[in-house]
Amino acid sequence: MKEKKECKIIQDLLPNYIEKLTSEDTNDYIKNHLKECKDCTDVFNAMQKDFKLSENNVDKRKIDYIKKYNKKMLILKAILLIILFVFILFIIHTLRNYIIINQLYGKYTEQEKNINSNSYIEYNGTDLTIKQYKKDNITKTIILDNKNDSIITQLVKPTETITYWDNSKNHTMSIDNELDGTSQLLTTNYTYTENIFVKILSSMLSRIYTANINDTECYVIEGFAPNYVYNANTKKVSFGIEKDTGLLLEIIEGKEYRKIYTYSYNFGIVTDEDVAELDSSNYQMINN
Repeated sequence: MKEKKECKIIQDLLPNYIEKLTSEDTNDYIKNHLKECKDCTDVFNAMQKDFKLSENNVDKRKIDYIKKYNKKMLILKAILLIILFVFILFIIHTLRNYIIINQLYGKYTEQEKNINSNSYIEYNGTDLTIKQYKKDNITKTIILDNKNDSIITQLVKPTETITYWDNSKNHTMSIDNELDGTSQLLTTNYTYTENIFVKILSSMLSRIYTANINDTECYVIEGFAPNYVYNANTKKVSFGIEKDTGLLLEIIEGKEYRKIYTYSYNFGIVTDEDVAELDSSNYQMINN
C-alpha cells in the first residue's frame, strides 16, 4: 500500500521532473525510486517519449512560423524597396523637368527684347501660313489661308490698326482707330506657368526628352500644362523648344494622325518697307 502511494506521488512529479522543474532533493528521491520500481520506470519512459514528440512538434511549429514570418518580411522589404526606388526615380524625374522648364523660361525671357524690337516669325500649319514682322512699335501680320486661297494682312500701329482682306473676288480694307495699338505676337513663352505650384505639378506630369528638329537640338515637352493652352480639345500636344533660346520650333498635335506646326525666327532683318502700309488704291474701304 505504501509503495503504491509512493508510486502515485512519484508519477505525479514525473512531468515536472522531465521538464526539470523539480529541486535537487526531489530529483534524487525520484532517481532512487526509479532504480527500484519498474512500473514507475515504464511510466517515466513513456512520459519522456511523449514529451519529446510534443517538444518536436512545438519546435517544428515554431520553425514553420519563423520561416513564414521571414518570407513575409522578405516580401515586405522587397515591396518597400521597390516603392522607395520608384519614389526616388519620380523625384529625379520631377526635379529634372523642373530645372529644364526653368532654364527654357529664362532663355525665352532673354529673347523677348529681340522679338519685341526687330523680328520676323513664320508659322507653317496644315491650312495656314502666318508671317509676322515686328519693328519697334509696328507689327505686320500676314495670314495666308491655303485652304480658301485668301490673305489677311493686319498692320498694327500705336494709333490705329489697318486690316486688308484679299481673295480671288474682293480686295477690301478697314481702319480702326479705337484699338490700343498692341498686337498679339505669333509666339509666346510656352514654359510660363501661373505660379510655382502649377510648375511643380506640370513637372511631375510632363515628359521631356531631347530631339533634333531641323538640325537644331531641342527639348520635346509632352503633357506640360502651361498657362497658355494651344488646343484644349487635342488629346495629345507636344512642344519642340530650342535648347539654346527657349523658342518654340514645333508643335505636334495628335497621336495617330499627327499634325505638325513649325515656327522659324529671324532677328534684326526687318526693314521699314516690311512693315509699310499696302497700296490703299487697290482696296475698297469698308466701315467697321
